[in-house]
Amino acid sequence: MPQYGEVRVDYITYTTGTAPNEGNVTRTVSGLFSNPVFSGDVNIEGDLEVNLNATIDGALVVSGNITGDNITATGNLDVDGDGTIGGDLVVSGNAIISSGLTVSGDLVAPNLDVSGITVTGDGHFQDIYVGGSGTFSGDIYALAEISGANGGGVHGTTAWRVPSGTTAERPASPLAGMMRWNETLDTYEGYDGDNWGQIGGGATGSGGDQVFVLNEQTVTASYTIPDAMNATSCGPITINDSVEVIIGDGENWSVV
Repeated sequence: MPQYGEVRVDYITYTTGTAPNEGNVTRTVSGLFSNPVFSGDVNIEGDLEVNLNATIDGALVVSGNITGDNITATGNLDVDGDGTIGGDLVVSGNAIISSGLTVSGDLVAPNLDVSGITVTGDGHFQDIYVGGSGTFSGDIYALAEISGANGGGVHGTTAWRVPSGTTAERPASPLAGMMRWNETLDTYEGYDGDNWGQIGGGATGSGGDQVFVLNEQTVTASYTIPDAMNATSCGPITINDSVEVIIGDGENWSVV
């Protein structure tokens, strides 16, 4: 009578070669896959070694290390050891790598938690948590925030480029602390929670000159001169309909 159920094998030992030079070879079952496709969840108690591609239509849990060319998981990816991917790694759910992760291609994951990461392609994330060092040779696309805990920051000896655009391209719903390069005014600007303002020394010019202090010519939103402060603008200045510039008794606004 046929019997149905599960067979779980960690190792397979087989004979190879021809007599009289035959020999036994023992391989882990997880290391025998070339292009496996799984329609459910996969739980590997040891290491997972994929010679080519792996597609898992579910979650992938590996208690050891994971190695492969291209791995796609539509669920979560949880690896207790290292992850080394020769091609792309695409995870539709959360990806947690307890040790380091190296991806030679692109890395796509909504949420990634890893102790250290090296990616030679692009990275697409909703959130990313890197406990150690992170190296990306391509671009990083973050749908949420990129932040540094415990006073972390951006390190290097060259430069850090901030977002840039015209005045008309300012964010529709800005948040306090945002900063950008204004291509219309050729200056850095920041948002203080109420208004955009210039950041830096103020004056600009060609060839390193700092001669010209730039201001726009139209007031498009109501503004109140802060208490105990004065303001200066170079005219002409146009104040749009229904817009107010409020100047207190102890403040001044000079238009020259």
